[in-house]
Formats: sequence, structure tokens, C-alpha cells
Amino acid sequence: MKKRICLCIMTACCLIAICVSVFAEHAGNFYSKLLEVSGSAIVTNTTDEQALYNVIEKKDILSGLRNQGLEADEIEYLMEDYAKITLLYPMTQKDVNTITDMVYDGKDMSKILDIYIFLQDSNADLKYLMPMYETAEKADFYGKYWREDAFNSCAGQTENVLSLAEIKQYVESGSDIEDIKAADIVSRSEKKSAKEIIDELQQGNTWGQIIDDVYDADMSALSDETDPTAVLECLELSKFSSREIGQIYSEYKEAPKNTFQKIVYPKVKKAGDYIREIGLNVTDAQSYADDVNSAVKNILSDEEVRALIQSRYTKKEIQKAAELSENTEMSAEEILEQYKENNRWYSEDDAKQEGGNEQ
Repeated sequence: MKKRICLCIMTACCLIAICVSVFAEHAGNFYSKLLEVSGSAIVTNTTDEQALYNVIEKKDILSGLRNQGLEADEIEYLMEDYAKITLLYPMTQKDVNTITDMVYDGKDMSKILDIYIFLQDSNADLKYLMPMYETAEKADFYGKYWREDAFNSCAGQTENVLSLAEIKQYVESGSDIEDIKAADIVSRSEKKSAKEIIDELQQGNTWGQIIDDVYDADMSALSDETDPTAVLECLELSKFSSREIGQIYSEYKEAPKNTFQKIVYPKVKKAGDYIREIGLNVTDAQSYADDVNSAVKNILSDEEVRALIQSRYTKKEIQKAAELSENTEMSAEEILEQYKENNRWYSEDDAKQEGGNEQ
């Protein structure tokens, strides 16, 4: 049976975990995003302030969230995430209309944004936004890889997912794990399969050459680059900054982390400043922390609550995790991390399973 790319391969000396990661609002490990978007991007040739107005205020997405009966802290986090996406991605008017319509239709904005980022990061067709949401919703968005599963189903890619045997064969023949992960992501452009990409790499093609072909991009400055992370992150940063890929690459080679921070951090900060300007920053107030502390008194300390708020968990989430932590050896933080990863709260079944494993 075919399995998703996240599979574990036992070698003679270690267990190699293959995990496909997507760029989320925490700015973690990320790969290539869309180089070209059909239609004109509404952010292009506008200031950040104009872009935020065009995407958020003009469309009044805030009213759509309030119509869903969300709490103030939930709205704050969603609006800040949307502002970040607005400033980082080349959103078209069609993208904005689709997202806004879905929100007004009562759909979960956090899941909408998760899917939007996934598609952008994968250079995949944005037409899958609504179908992926509907497919994942049927499975309650369950599991760490619900996005990959929904995409493979909607794009008819299920049969193209690498099997465990195929991955083991590629590793044994000399393919690098990072190459396999990147090939899986790049294949979502639906121009070449992961197998075709890996075969080309084994034949001596570089990642610069492959991306030039698959994304139809001028990769002359990176034609000799064999590291997929370097190639795909530079493409990402080039799009975020509207600068030449060659310029980004020369800086990135010297200091990857600094290059990322220099380009991304100002936009992320501006998104946070925008939320404060329009008065949605309820979690900054001491009264909010006091309210959360009151809800979980005798379970979590003030310091624990403060740390969870800084991690952008809502009052509902913190209270739920605190209550669950009373009946398990897991901390509230561990329960929240599991919830974030699996889209499911720790349950009695999980506790029973843990108990069985300990015996």
C-alpha cells in the first residue's frame, strides 16, 4: 500500500525519519513557493499599508470572523496570521475573494490559511484551496499530514506517492533524504513526479537545473547548486522581497539565517503592528493574562500561563489543556503541542494506550 512521504526507513545503523514540513506562521523550515500567480497580484506595486487595506479592511474579513462568534483572542491571532500572509505572498484578487467568501460561509480560517500556505509553498495550483478544505473537513482535519493527504486526493496524486520500498531503494542507491523530501514537494506543481525528479538528480542534474525546468524560472545564478534547501529558500526569499534571485543567493551563501531574518522579520513585525493599530491586540493586556489565570487557577502557575500566551495559544485552548493535564502525566504544554500537531485533543483512549505501552 502506498504511504505518504513521511515514512521511517531502518538502515543498518539508524532510523531516518522523512518528514515533509510546510512553511507556517512560525517561519520554520520551508521550501519553494509559487513563482508566478495567474492574475495580477494585488500586493505588487503597492505599499504594505495599501496591501493590508485592500486585502483585509476593504473586504471586511473581520466582520466575517465576528459573525462566526469567535472570541477576541481567536480573532486577533487569525487576523495577524492573515496580515503576515498578505505581506509575504503575491495574493491575487481571486485569492482574496475565495478566502473571504469561505470565511463568510463559516469555514475555519486557520485551516483555510494552512491550506493556502501549503499550496503556495508547494508551487501547486490554488484551485485546490476549496476542494482540499472540503476533503480534509470530512476527516476532521485529523493528523499531522492532513494537508498532504487532502492534496493527493484532490489532485489525483495518491498513486504517485512514494512507497516505503521505493524510498528505501532510492536511499540505498545513494539518494539523499533532503533530495527525496524536496522532490516530493516540488512534484506538487504537477509538472514532474517525485520519481522523475529523483531520477534526474541521480543522472547528475542539479537542483538549480531542475527548478529552472519545473518552475520555468531563470536559475542561471544557481545552476550548479546541489542543495535543495538553498535553492528553494532563495526562491522563497526572492519572491518575498521582489529582488533578483542572484542577489539573494549571494547573501544567502554567506549567512542563510541572517538573510531570512532581514527579509521576513520586518514584514512579520509590520503585521503585528497593524493588528495593534486597528485595536485587536487583546492578548497584550494584563487583564487578558489575569482572565486566563483565573480560568486555570490551581492548575497552572502564572509563569506557565504567560509562556503559553506568548506561544499564541488562546484562552479556550489553555483552559482545555489545563483541565486535561489534571488526569494525565502530560503537562498542559505537551498536550497543546500534541493538539497543534494532530488537530485532536488528548483523549481517554490515548491515556489507555500509554498505560498499555508501559506494562
